[in-house]
Amino acid sequence: MLKVINRTFDPVGVPDVNSIFEEELTKRIKSILSLHLVSGMLNDLTPEQMQIFDESVKRGG
Repeated sequence: MLKVINRTFDPVGVPDVNSIFEEELTKRIKSILSLHLVSGMLNDLTPEQMQIFDESVKRGG
């Protein structure tokens, strides 16, 4: 997951928007929006819910 985040937000790896194929640009935008959505949902969790989420992520399921 960290590799995906690093690749998505790496300023060196981001070409000029006009030189990106539409499909690739759409994919990148969807990735950024998905990450933003998930992070926003995590902000709404109670501490107990966050602990359950963290444990689930550590287990991989």
